[in-house]
Order: sequence, then structure tokens, then C-alpha cells
Amino acid sequence: MILLDEEDQQQRKLRPSSVAGPTSRNPEEPVPGRDPLPDYETSQALQENESQESDIVTLKKKAKKRRKCVYLDFKSDARFWRATLYALIIYILITLAVGVPLLIIRLRRREKSKPFPVPWDESAAALLALPITEGQVVDCNTWTIDGGSRTSSLEYRFPVSSSIVFKSNVSQDMDSPRLIQGQLAIDLNQDHTEQDTLVFVNLNYSSEAILKETNVCHIRGLGSDGVSITVPRNLAMTDSLHFDMTVLLPSNSANPVSIEALVTFLPSFTQKIGSLYPQVNFEKITIEGPMSAITVGSVQADNVVMKSSLAPISGTFNASSSLILDTIAAPIDANITLVNPRKCGKPTIMDISTGNSGIDANVTLVLTAPPTTTSSLPPQFLSEVTTFSGNLNLSIAHDPSTPPSHMHLRSQNNLGQSSVTVDEKFEGTFSVITKFDEANVLAAKLSASVDPLGQGRTRTFELDYNTTSRMDGWIGWGARPNVKWSRRTGQGRVEVVSSLSPVLLRLGEP
Repeated sequence: MILLDEEDQQQRKLRPSSVAGPTSRNPEEPVPGRDPLPDYETSQALQENESQESDIVTLKKKAKKRRKCVYLDFKSDARFWRATLYALIIYILITLAVGVPLLIIRLRRREKSKPFPVPWDESAAALLALPITEGQVVDCNTWTIDGGSRTSSLEYRFPVSSSIVFKSNVSQDMDSPRLIQGQLAIDLNQDHTEQDTLVFVNLNYSSEAILKETNVCHIRGLGSDGVSITVPRNLAMTDSLHFDMTVLLPSNSANPVSIEALVTFLPSFTQKIGSLYPQVNFEKITIEGPMSAITVGSVQADNVVMKSSLAPISGTFNASSSLILDTIAAPIDANITLVNPRKCGKPTIMDISTGNSGIDANVTLVLTAPPTTTSSLPPQFLSEVTTFSGNLNLSIAHDPSTPPSHMHLRSQNNLGQSSVTVDEKFEGTFSVITKFDEANVLAAKLSASVDPLGQGRTRTFELDYNTTSRMDGWIGWGARPNVKWSRRTGQGRVEVVSSLSPVLLRLGEP
């Protein structure tokens, strides 16, 4: 340790401090190859720039990470979209595989239902130029003209083996009821030596000009012969046409004639069919025409269709597969025989429908094959009768030679009285329902009934539900089956439904 004497210590205290005044320093000379250090302000600016650059780099990294995440999500969803695309392709292929055959089948059925194409062109030259695909125009307008009376006529001869078709282009939107009228009459030829079907057409016309624009053609094709009527659409109020057509079918009492089909579509025509049964048998009869009254003496066919509107339907019909009587705002009056020639399987169907008018029908059921009541078999007869604002009277009875059958019937009416009668051979459940009116069921004297099968059974009548507007129950021979639904017992079912009008069901003769 060094000790200073007192003089040195005093001089040292009196010596000015180095911090008391500013110290000036010469700037250092720069060293070659080395950058000089920046001052404070420059350093702060550089620091701020570096922080901003680091933020930008961080944001870029985050953006890259985000883009990378999105890319990874899309890649993971690719399988889902690929599977969806495959499923869509498979669905389209299945739709084509199923839909195309169904469309072809429907088109073929439609072609079969049209024995020949109807020429709607109003030019005779265009009619004769039709391609021979579904039908061939044999000739047109071969008139025999009576100039004095403005009446023309022509004749055709069809082979008996051909189906018969009559069609017209008269439509409901034309003034057909006033300007175009006609009548078709089909009957048996009284000349038993004639082997062909004869067709006669008489036309009354108002002017020569309208006769030239009217085409009546014989068309042949697909095993059918027919007459096509084409009338002009631009008729004046002074124009008029009246067709009178007669068809004579060959008749031979020893050998009945079989014809595949009789088809008509003649709006505004009165269509009358004579008593053709049993001399002539058809596989199918279709008589149609809006505003066309249909009257039938007697016909027999597997399938019978009578359709009209604003015009009545009446006659005697015999059908073994299906029967349809359909009109509107006009009555239906029919005597019907339904035949079921099958031991099991498809039932014989009856459908009668109108509206704003009444129905009167008497139905006879015939079984040509031995009946069966096996519970697994469907009904042998299915019937539905409907109308509104008109009375409904329906009676159904078995032929005397026919044992009890499996029959289902539904009757529907509104604002009109309904009365339905079934004979004593009916067995099964019944339901009689109406709204805001009275429902009644009348049964014949049970003690006087005789077992139709000769087994000595007694007639049994049971009510399950009984109110003013509804009655449900069962009627049959012997003990009632334990099964609730009649479809499982091989027994029948009758439903009579209405509203705002009374209903009555008669079980046997009261």
C-alpha cells in the first residue's frame, strides 16, 4: 500500500475532476475492411426495420402453413369426392339399365294397342304417302256420289279374321256436336253365306268443298282392318257433315265367329251394337267416344271397355277378365254377366263409374271351374261401383249352377241413395257406412234359407258394430271363422259407403 503525503493529497483534491467538463476526442481512423459503427439514431432505425422484416417473415411462414393445411384438407377430401362421383356414375348406369327396357316395353305395348296409325293430315296425297310400318292405306275417298242430294257412299270388305277399328280425328274442342255428327251400327249379317265383314259408309255434306276436304280411308295393318275418318278443322258455321256407318259381321249358327278385337273412337257419334252374342266372340271390345251415346244389345269378350262422357251407356255385357263402364254426367244401365273360368289366380274385375247421374246394374256371377275356398288364393271377383249426386242400385247374384264364390265389392256414392243386394250364396263380412244419414242392413229370413252346398248348415247373421250411420258384421253358413279378415278365410267382403244420403244393404231376399 502506497501512502501519499499531505501535499500530494491536497493537490489531488484541488485538481479538477475529469467529469467536470466535456472531453473532446478525435475520431478514430477507419480500419481498412471494417465498417464503422452507426450512430444511435441510425441504430434505432435499423432495429425497427429488422423487427418489421421479422414480422413479415413470420406472417409469410404462417401463410405458408395455412396454405399447407388447406392443401392437406383438399387432399384428404379427394377420396370422398371420388367415391361420390363413382356412386353417381353407378346410379346413372342402373337407371339406364332399368329405365330403357321399361320404356321399350311401354312403347311396344302402345304400338300393340294401336292397330294402325291414324292419318291426321288433311291432304289426301299425304295420306297415300304414309310409310307402311304399322299400317297401310289401301284406298281413300272411293265415293259413289249422288249429285242431286249431296250424298256420297262407299263400301269396304274386311276378312273375318281381322280386328276391326274405326277412328276419327273429331276432338272435343271443335264444334263437333253441331257441325259433325254420325252413327255407327254394328250387327249380324242376315245372309249366312257371307264370309266377310261388310262396311257401308254414307255421308251427307253441306257443300262440294267440304267433301273434298274430308277423307275416309281404308287402312290395313297388324292383323287389323279399319276405317279412318279425317275431317277439316276450319269448318264454317254453315258447314255440316253427317256420317251413317253400318257394319255387318258374318253369322253362322253352326260355327260362331271369333274376332280378336273391335275398337272404336268416334266422338259425337251414336254407337249402337246389336245382339252379337253368342254368334260372335271377341277377345277385346273397346268402344269409346266423348259425347257418344253407347247402346249394346249383347256382347261377349274377355275384356270389355265402354267409355264416354256426357252421354249414357246401356246394354248387356258378358266378360271373363275385366269389364269397364265409364262415363260422366250421364246414367249407366247394364245387365252384366261376369265369368271366372280359372280355378285360381287372377280375378274377374268389374269397374262401373259415373257422376251427376245414377247407376242401375244387375250382375250375375258364373264359375266354370270347380271353386276353391283356400285362404291363400285371391278373390274370384273384384268389383267397384262409384257415382255421386245420383241414385245407385246394384244387385249381385250367383248363377243357379254356380256354388258360392269368393267375391269382394265396394260401392261408393255421395248425395244420392244407395241400395245394394247380394244373394244368399254370399258369405263374408260387410260394412255399411254413411255420414249425416241412416245406414240399414236387411237380412232374409234365416230359417227359410237352404244351404246351397246341401250340407244342412244354418244361415248365421252376426252384428259387430251397430249405430245409426254404421253397421258392420258377418253373414254365412255354419259357424263364423275365427280369422278376423275375410281375405284369409276365402270368404267375401261387401262395403257400401256414402255421405249425406241413406244406404241400404240387402243380404238375400228380404
